[in-house]
Amino acid sequence: TFKNLRFINLGWGIRGNAAPDGVGIFDCLFENIFCSGCEGGLQLYGSGNTIIHPRMAGNEVAVAMSHLNGESFDGLHFIGGIFAANGVDLESPDQNGLRPCDFVGTWFESSREGIVSVPNSGTKVMNLTFRDCMLDSKQSPVIMDFSNIIGTVTIDSCTFYNEKTVKAPTDP
Repeated sequence: TFKNLRFINLGWGIRGNAAPDGVGIFDCLFENIFCSGCEGGLQLYGSGNTIIHPRMAGNEVAVAMSHLNGESFDGLHFIGGIFAANGVDLESPDQNGLRPCDFVGTWFESSREGIVSVPNSGTKVMNLTFRDCMLDSKQSPVIMDFSNIIGTVTIDSCTFYNEKTVKAPTDP
């Protein structure tokens, strides 16, 4: 269990820095983790992790969902929390992809490069789910880019908002 931790202006808040074919952080509970001004907030190589009420603000990458290997049958589960003013909120840098990952009641706002970054074409995603979330990216014209994903993405009962595309009518 990782609980009530603050990471400010570091390389990484918590880094499950296993070798790409090794064991990362599995089946852990992260609760009330605050990361600000870091290169990265959380980098979790393992799976079965539950993250409750994370606060990720002003990081280059808030959460790197990296290399969930063959031992990773469960994904990451986020409940609540706030992602604000990060370079990118969620990054999946490895083409090996993701096991089922879900975000429930999570607030995303003001990322510079969008909420989701999947740089490698053909990244395999079993399930990536957003339920009851606020999805906002005022800085980026693209809120979520799933163009490199092969797999299932579910967005259910979420609010999308992008200040650049919403204009109030002008009175004559």
